[in-house]
Amino acid sequence: MNRYQFEDLISDYLENKLSIPKQKEFIAFLDSNSECREIVKSVKNTMNSVRSMNPVPVPDRFMDGLNRKLEIEKNKPVSSSHAGRTYFGFTPVYTGVISVALVCSLWLGIQLLPNTQSEKISHPLKQDPQIVIKKPKDSPLLTNQNTMNTLSATKDDDTIDSTSVKEKHRKPSFPLDDKATFVKDN
Repeated sequence: MNRYQFEDLISDYLENKLSIPKQKEFIAFLDSNSECREIVKSVKNTMNSVRSMNPVPVPDRFMDGLNRKLEIEKNKPVSSSHAGRTYFGFTPVYTGVISVALVCSLWLGIQLLPNTQSEKISHPLKQDPQIVIKKPKDSPLLTNQNTMNTLSATKDDDTIDSTSVKEKHRKPSFPLDDKATFVKDN
C-alpha cells in the first residue's frame, strides 16, 4: 500500500466500511509505519471532537437559502479578467508606456555610442573649443608707422625677464634633503 491509497482509506477505516481483507492490509500498513499511525490517531481525535460539539441552532429556512445561493453561484457566468485587448500580456496603456521607454532607451544608447564614421572618437558631452584668430584688415595702430616704431622700441627696451633677476632678489630655495625624488618623464 502506498501513501495515496492510505490517505484514501483513512475515513473508510474509521467508519468501519472496509472489507476484511482491506482492513487487514490497512492495519498491517499502520503497524509498519508509525507516522501513518499518528495521522490516523489525529483524524480519529478530530472526528470525536466534532461529534462532541453542541449543535448550532439555525432558522428553518436556512438550508433553503443556502441551497439557493449555491445554485446562483454555480450558474453565475465566469467573468474574464482579460476582458480588454492586450498586447504581449500588457494593457494598451502599459504597452504604450513600455514602447516610449524603449524608444527613449534606444535613442539615448545611439547618442552615447562613439561615432564610427570619423577617425577620432566623438564625445557627445565634451566639445573641443574652436578658436579662430583673424588678422585685422585695416587697423590704424598697425598701419601707422609711428605706432609700429613705438611698439618695437618698447620691446627692445624691456630688460626685465626671468633671467635678469638679481641674485639678491631671489628667494632661497626650499631644502629638500631626501624629502622628494624627482623622476624624468619621457
